[in-house]
Amino acid sequence: AAAAAHAAAASSLLRDRDVKALVRAGVPPQHRPALWTLLSGGLELSQQHAADTYRRLSRSSADVDESSAMAIREGVEGLCYNMRFNTLYQSSKGRDALARVTRAAVQLFPDELHYSKGLHQMAAFVLVVFGLAHEEAAFWTLVALLRKRLFPEAGGDVLLGAYVEQGVLEQLLAKKHSRVTAHISSMGWTLSDLTKGWIDMLFTSHLPPETAVRVWDAVMSEGVKVVHRVALALLKRHEAVLLGCHELSVTKKVLELRMKQLSDDAQLLAAAFTGVGSMPSALLGAMRGSVRRSAACARFVELHGAQRFPPVEKNAMLALDPAVLAAAPPPPPAGAGRGRGYARTTSRLSFASTSGESRAGSAVGGGQSSAACSEDGSDAVVAAADAGIDADQPQHGQQQQQHHHHHKSRTASGRPRASTSANVPGAVRPAVSVAALG
Repeated sequence: AAAAAHAAAASSLLRDRDVKALVRAGVPPQHRPALWTLLSGGLELSQQHAADTYRRLSRSSADVDESSAMAIREGVEGLCYNMRFNTLYQSSKGRDALARVTRAAVQLFPDELHYSKGLHQMAAFVLVVFGLAHEEAAFWTLVALLRKRLFPEAGGDVLLGAYVEQGVLEQLLAKKHSRVTAHISSMGWTLSDLTKGWIDMLFTSHLPPETAVRVWDAVMSEGVKVVHRVALALLKRHEAVLLGCHELSVTKKVLELRMKQLSDDAQLLAAAFTGVGSMPSALLGAMRGSVRRSAACARFVELHGAQRFPPVEKNAMLALDPAVLAAAPPPPPAGAGRGRGYARTTSRLSFASTSGESRAGSAVGGGQSSAACSEDGSDAVVAAADAGIDADQPQHGQQQQQHHHHHKSRTASGRPRASTSANVPGAVRPAVSVAALG
């Protein structure tokens, strides 16, 4: 009876237009744990299982295969190091909590929900938002998010679900921004070369946390359709970069930098909901079906079922064309094309950056560049992309000098750097303090 009541309450909220508008505007940080648990279906899911389910699963690893158990242990250490700027993971309490949440998630539905780096990343994100005091609620919200809001047709499995949704995104881009699709195809790239990690990590490694959490607010309420809207809005926002660059490494670099510095979350969401056109559920369902029926997807499922995937870092989304799948080139070496500044920038998933993360304004189209983005030559990459040339393309000396002067004047006269999370509406702060973590 309690589960039915919670399901009815969640269903009523999801249908309420006023609630949807309020959620799109941003959920206050102190209300996120309760509202996310209700909207995602986590509360309903918890009522469908025994009261001690999480305690039992989180303390045991009997149903976790050896490779997944090892991946969870290694993933906790690696991911917690990358999130070391967050107070939640400065102690063993936070790291142990992340391991428990991840371990329990892959045991609740062991035949459908498998371990992946994306699952781990999203678990860490949810746990930061909820805090250690609401660890169990974070677990139920994570599982419900995967199974009910993001990848219901894949049973919540991140790898398979993200693969299918990547195929849907490719079709949506071809339908709504054919010039970008044509350019990507003419360059011999795939869309997943540029958007890898957007779906399977739900933007947590690509957008600033204050922006990503606003996307999560809407996903909890409206599902995976929000992911496609935001992805299309990002691609449309950076269309000039995509069309102006002719080297994949340059395009990826500029896109990564600009997304890392995208702090105007309200503008991004406004563009996502009003600037990409209609997206009927029937259309998305048809696109999803076409991906699932493809030979490439059948091969993907075969590999997934046999648990013979290469490491997630090397597993780019497979092309939908079977011929492309069979002749897929080997992945680039890990970390290729990523300088020290990039590594340091991507490691900062901090929800309490009252001191502010140095986000280079030049890559957004404004203020002064930070040291983090200038140490590895990123300024030159951004400048080259703005001019529609390749960073490593030889240029005449006088042209280079004129271009450098133009870039300096642009950054010097640009708008001030975006506000930090201390004064960004809806910015997330840890639910526990440093003192509480010991």
